[in-house]
Amino acid sequence: MNDQPQVHDLMIVLDAISGNISQFTTLRTAIQDIVDFMVLAGCFERIGVIAYRNYTTSAVGRVIKWSGWCHPSSETSRPSSNDLIKFLKDLELPDGTEDNSYCASKMALAMACQQMRTNGTIILLYNHAPPMFGHINEDYHPYKLEQLALGGFGPIGRLFKQWIKGASVFAGTSVLAGANSVSKKAVVLSFSLSADVSDDSSTNDIREWSPYLYLSAATGGDLYRTTYERRVITRLTIGLLLSWMGTDGNIGIPESFRIAYKKTPMELFPQTEENLEKFCGTNCRNLESLNTLTTPRNCLFRVPYGGISNNYQEISILTSRHVARKYITGSEDYKNVISKRIRGIMRRNASVMTIQPLFGRLWVAVCQDPTRENANMVGKLRTQIKRIGSSGDRRQILTWLEESYTFFHEIKEDIQKQEEANQEEVYQEEVGQEEVYQEEADQVEDNSVSGLTTD
Repeated sequence: MNDQPQVHDLMIVLDAISGNISQFTTLRTAIQDIVDFMVLAGCFERIGVIAYRNYTTSAVGRVIKWSGWCHPSSETSRPSSNDLIKFLKDLELPDGTEDNSYCASKMALAMACQQMRTNGTIILLYNHAPPMFGHINEDYHPYKLEQLALGGFGPIGRLFKQWIKGASVFAGTSVLAGANSVSKKAVVLSFSLSADVSDDSSTNDIREWSPYLYLSAATGGDLYRTTYERRVITRLTIGLLLSWMGTDGNIGIPESFRIAYKKTPMELFPQTEENLEKFCGTNCRNLESLNTLTTPRNCLFRVPYGGISNNYQEISILTSRHVARKYITGSEDYKNVISKRIRGIMRRNASVMTIQPLFGRLWVAVCQDPTRENANMVGKLRTQIKRIGSSGDRRQILTWLEESYTFFHEIKEDIQKQEEANQEEVYQEEVGQEEVYQEEADQVEDNSVSGLTTD
């Protein structure tokens, strides 16, 4: 990827039909935690969510739900970050979820492609059941419905009728035909969810997730097999994104498994939907499974965005000091976004903010901001800590909070300096305006004198 993007979007695509109600609720809640964290980090220009169902429990028009693009740095644009959280909270499994087959994941990815920019999108794809394929589902009505619906997406939809071609779109190797032929690129990080996964079972149920492995590999991303646990999903995802941002991703991720090909699929079989399982090799011998608990981080968390380092980009300045400084110097709109997000995190899951030291100074800046209603934030956080079930998470939050106290003097000075700079800016504006008024008055006087002289 030589045309490195200068801004990035985060697209979250989730299976909203498979699994039971408890599992879906867990996934939905974990994604809220992830959105909260990424809004505070401020490294994505836009964040959007697509939820997909199937063609047996939903009318065709309700198979896909799209949140719209949220600009997380603004509270006044719509949808706001609060709207995005509400969108996730309001998602429910439709009636008749016993039949979770015939998932509309092709349609969801076509929608994602339609909405995204030409380059710079990271897609988080949370999946449970496989897409529909012609060689398996051709005679079934749901498959025919999806193929028909995809035709309504124009050139994009026609490509996503075939999984291999859809993957090539995100890889940037298929050009979208039309008046202005363009290619689109995205990196897909897939999370294949199940009730339980272990070293012995990490490559089980290959039919369920092998299509998503191919999609991720084709786009320079990865596939992780993980469980329906809020803490696991949240920390795994945030750890990956922190690594991509160039920030320390060592946040104590619970057990999950990165699945990857040993040899590229094209070396084994023709690239067709029929061969997606075969790409994994006989008895999965073309796969490697890396346990997040035992694999060194430098082997596990590679930079996912097409293998390109982001060190040259603005993302590389994502440090605790930078995040706090961005808040202190930010607009009133931006400060409202961050203050509301932190209060929301404290209500929902205080441990999200304290997963990593990144937000220590930001927390102090919000607590000390005299223009916000943030009185007794520390006391409120301590109250929330008592409600956390995991003793390990409680210890982590308390340690994070204690470490944040060391920043109070530093942040107080930064706030005072900014207030002085703001006052100086106001003064200079007033002086400048007075000079303009004086120049206008002098001009009027000169014209008046000139008129008298002429008479």
